[in-house]
Amino acid sequence: MQQKRGKHKRGFTLIELLVVIAIIAILIALLLPAVQQAREAARRSTCKNNLKQLGIALHNYHDTHRVLPPGALMFDDGSGDPDPDLGNWGWNTFLLPFMDQAPLYNQLRPNGANFPATASGSLLQTVIPSLICPSDASGGINTYIGFTNNEDGVGFGKSNYPGISGSQGVDDDEWYVRSDDADERGIFNYNSSTRMRDITDGTSNTMASGERMWDGISIKDDDPGGSLSKGSVWAGRPYDGEKYATLLRTNDSDAFIPNGANQASASSRHVGGAQFLFCDGAVRFISENVNRETYKFLGNMSDGEVLGEF
Repeated sequence: MQQKRGKHKRGFTLIELLVVIAIIAILIALLLPAVQQAREAARRSTCKNNLKQLGIALHNYHDTHRVLPPGALMFDDGSGDPDPDLGNWGWNTFLLPFMDQAPLYNQLRPNGANFPATASGSLLQTVIPSLICPSDASGGINTYIGFTNNEDGVGFGKSNYPGISGSQGVDDDEWYVRSDDADERGIFNYNSSTRMRDITDGTSNTMASGERMWDGISIKDDDPGGSLSKGSVWAGRPYDGEKYATLLRTNDSDAFIPNGANQASASSRHVGGAQFLFCDGAVRFISENVNRETYKFLGNMSDGEVLGEF
């Protein structure tokens, strides 16, 4: 009788299994940075498109009104002088009809009233996706800037794209940069009414807006976070929640500022710099190592300076 030969089943040895796991781990280690870079490239592209759409809205506003919106519309306190403590409407508010937000604009009526009381809080907390950089993952509400004071627990809808108010020096107490003391050569200032023809340096050489992330660097020991390092809002608010100046570069540290911080400067989560909207509608990525003087002049619309490469 012929004896049947048994079939032997061979499995993976422990060493072979470990080799396969090691190969998979190496592949993941190689591919993960590429995936992360691809995601950041997509976020950066979305951010650039947001600024482009903001530029289109800005030009459509100018075509309609023959003037750019004020950087911040302030009302006076009865003395004939604008009072920032009464609040102000930020420049983004006036662009709402040109950003598919006409119903929100009509409810706010920014041209007809002082900055609203807390009863209008739900409107001012509206999240407008096109004003948020996807790389800044802090949510759609700026919980630091509120109605009565910073950190009042209310918060406004966030914007990562403040306007540019020009370049200027440092406040008297020498610890933070004040964009309300700007030389007003930027296109956005309190109660400003800039026209395209006022931009004598050329619209391609003048910044309109740039990025600012939520959690910038603090520069004051007793004020961790610093009010002007806490991003921006689209609606407006006392102080400088909707604009900044081009004294300090993106993510900058400066020797004459205590603690070497970037109060009220541009900042972003993008590696190496930030994106800026120019007055001609172009969006450019500017390195955080750009020449300081060149960067300062880009924030001014009529300084007559000849710019280098940037």
